[in-house]
Amino acid sequence: MEQEVNPNENRRLNAGLITVGLILAVFLVSFLSRVVSPKPEVERVYNPHGLLGDLIQVDVRNGVGKSGLAGEMTKFLRDTGFDVIEHGDHNSFDVDSTVVLDRIGNLDAAYQVALALGIPSEKVKTEIRTELYLDVSVIIGSDYQSIRPFTGQ
Repeated sequence: MEQEVNPNENRRLNAGLITVGLILAVFLVSFLSRVVSPKPEVERVYNPHGLLGDLIQVDVRNGVGKSGLAGEMTKFLRDTGFDVIEHGDHNSFDVDSTVVLDRIGNLDAAYQVALALGIPSEKVKTEIRTELYLDVSVIIGSDYQSIRPFTGQ
């Protein structure tokens, strides 16, 4: 004897399979994004000058003059987990290229900030200024639209 197939049962089964498939797809995309794009380490590995706390401490400076850039980057870095201790204007507004400056001789910290911002390692420089009591300074340049806080990625 043949059993009669209930069309409502088929619809529910199909809807359930589609839902499970979508959930699996979301998990797969999430997993792959974590594997493919490395996440920066926000904790300081090396602390040659005994700065307080375990997090990399950052200073953000607006070198373009466009209002709100330093604040927007500060929010992005804090959301990523960095300790942004100060932000504001740079001493000039003619900076062409965004740079990440190592302030205490800990290039690894500067590279972690650059990684978070999507800035190439060639734009990481060392300019020791221990009197600032921070690990890294970021000077926003006129190329700011090409870096993560401003691209929407």
